[in-house]
Amino acid sequence: MSSYSGPIVDIDVHNSPATPAEIREYLPAKWNDVKSLIPAVPTTNLLVGYFTPVPHVRRTDGGPPASSYKVIKEDLLDPFNYYKAILTHNIGQYPELLNQYYMVDVCRAANDWMVDRWLSLDERLAAVMVVPTPMIEEAVAEIHRLGDHPQIVGILFASNPLRRPLGDPIYHPIYAAAVQHGLAVTSHIGIEHASTYPAGPPASLMASTGTLHGSAGHHISSFITHGVFEKFPDIKLILKEYGIALLPSLIWRLDAQYQRLRRESPWVKRYPSEYMHDHLSLSTQPLETGERTHDLAEYLSVIDGIEDMLCFSSDYPHTSMDDHMYVARKLPSAWHRKLFYENACRSYGWPLPPIDVEPQLDHAVA
Repeated sequence: MSSYSGPIVDIDVHNSPATPAEIREYLPAKWNDVKSLIPAVPTTNLLVGYFTPVPHVRRTDGGPPASSYKVIKEDLLDPFNYYKAILTHNIGQYPELLNQYYMVDVCRAANDWMVDRWLSLDERLAAVMVVPTPMIEEAVAEIHRLGDHPQIVGILFASNPLRRPLGDPIYHPIYAAAVQHGLAVTSHIGIEHASTYPAGPPASLMASTGTLHGSAGHHISSFITHGVFEKFPDIKLILKEYGIALLPSLIWRLDAQYQRLRRESPWVKRYPSEYMHDHLSLSTQPLETGERTHDLAEYLSVIDGIEDMLCFSSDYPHTSMDDHMYVARKLPSAWHRKLFYENACRSYGWPLPPIDVEPQLDHAVA
């Protein structure tokens, strides 16, 4: 087994407001009479209906998990050689709010809250911005409003009110704006909805997490078949919390259909595997593992360049989180530099961190 002691870029850290009032403070005055009646932070049940909520967890000081910069600093940033941590909201499902005009302002408020309450505190922190995806023009306007902030590094799809696969042309104006500002496109679990399950929504957390790879494959395939990577050659697509074991089978299936794809989608100019290698990254958490330590690595290794498509994520502070030492033991030490920081730096346009001491990449763990 191996360990890792070098720089870390964690692409999925979930911060949250201590109370919904933190977000409401940033709403326009026009909502003063109604904002107490409409949630600023949607609940799971309001959003999707397929997810079985787990008991609410709170910090020992009484606040929700990851609602304190001090705690995240003490838990992650300082003890584990963090170069960057990307804040992903508490999933960020604000676009599912049913009043679409209120939803637009809540998305803006959540982004302003992120900038003021978090990004101003530590240069190691970066964030993805939430965009009001049901209102395409408003989403584009929000990207133009904040897209040049140096610590905003991507846009976030964590809900999908329009119920379209993410490569659909309806979203292309959003991608054009994101590329203009050098922002990566992030899809996080949570965008699935009961209407996307033909046999009905999963009835448990186990069932829902066990089927998430299907929706990830759908979104990736739609990016290829709708020509997004040809239309926007600089776009970066990053999927978080879908798992990584889906990649080999998806690549094999799509490449096998390449000639047929070209007839149906003439803008597909390259093998799907080539588009995926050059434009797609997946977060490591949740890391699928078999009974044998090396099962996952052996399976992934059948795809050339698979190590270029993985980025470390902890999913902090969720109970299913993976710490970096766990990931280091499960994936080959030869991949560590790429998955712990190089791939993320490339995707988000950061310089590589200075390394004064060569990290210990492959020493035995007792």
